[in-house]
Parts: sequence; structure tokens; C-alpha cells
Amino acid sequence: MFGLLLNRIEPLWELLLRPAVRKDLKFTRAQDVAVMKIWSDAEERLEQVNRGRIDPRAISHQGMVMEIALPAFRRFGSGLTDAQTDRMVELTLQSFGPNVLAYPGVADYLHVTPSQLQKIGSDQLSIRKTWDARIMAFAKRRHVKMVGLKGGGHRPIETPEIAQMQRQENAELERVIRFTFSPKQNLLYLRLSGRAGKPN
Repeated sequence: MFGLLLNRIEPLWELLLRPAVRKDLKFTRAQDVAVMKIWSDAEERLEQVNRGRIDPRAISHQGMVMEIALPAFRRFGSGLTDAQTDRMVELTLQSFGPNVLAYPGVADYLHVTPSQLQKIGSDQLSIRKTWDARIMAFAKRRHVKMVGLKGGGHRPIETPEIAQMQRQENAELERVIRFTFSPKQNLLYLRLSGRAGKPN
């Protein structure tokens, strides 16, 4: 579908750990086993490397395992069909939602200009602030339980109502991208995320 697309955009290989993704890609049993072996081997290697010491970096355990597993996932990925690889890129970009332009290679592939990036970033920031205020006000009125964030501060736990508000927020953030893009960029954007020809 995208030819040399992977020269510019690499899939988020950790998505292969999700059974639903492997099912979407129509993996064989052997491929399922290979993915899980890559991960278990990386976990074992991390345990051996970190035995008796603490990694001072602000990175999760899963992130450290992924650092080790990434070369093996890339080798595994080189054996996927073109269709599977393209689908991996689509799923990767869909997982980033309205933050997709921050994913490596996407802005370049879509030929997004610095002025477009600035406008999108500014408009999206304004929308996020508005929705953050709405969600926090809702949580306060309904006495929704709050949970702490690693970087400080708190956020409400996700309730069905808050999840709906977040979907509305994401729709607004997406519209900022679509309204800022040219028709050609919009077409590339929809194709890249596997949504070409689908209603907006």
C-alpha cells in the first residue's frame, strides 16, 4: 500500500504484544509464539543485567524490556508481509489518536509545515485546557475518585461519562488537524491511518 513507507515511519512494535493486534494481522500460531518468546527472552536478559542494581532512569519496567527486545522485534518485523507491515503502521498511528503528528516520521511524510504544526499545537492546547477544566469540574460535582500522577498532580478515574467526554475532546482535537491540512494532506492522513474512504 505505502511502498517504502517504513523508511519513514516505523511501527510501534510493542503493539504486537496485544492479542487483538496479532489477530488483526492474521498471525499464525508460530508467529504468536515467536512474539512472546522475544518478550520473555528480553525480560530474562533484563533481570540478569539489573540483578543487584537499580536503573536510575525514569523509565518503566516495560520500557526497559522493550529497549532490549526492539532489535529482535525489528528482525521479526522484516519477515512480515507488506500488507501486515502497512497494517501495523495504521494501528500504530490510530493508537496515537490526535497526538499522531508527534510520532516520528509522520509530520515529514505528510509534509506538515512549521506554521501548520504551530497552529495545530496552539489550537489543540487551547482545546485540552478547556476539556481538562470541564472534566475536573464534572469529577468534583460527582465526587469521582482521584488518582495520583507520576509527574505530580491528580486526575479522576475513568467513568463512562468521563470516557465520553474524552472521546468528544479527541474529536475536537482531530478536527483541528483536518481543518489545518490541505486536501492532499487530508487524503494522505486518512490513507496513512487506514481511514481513507470512511466517513469523517
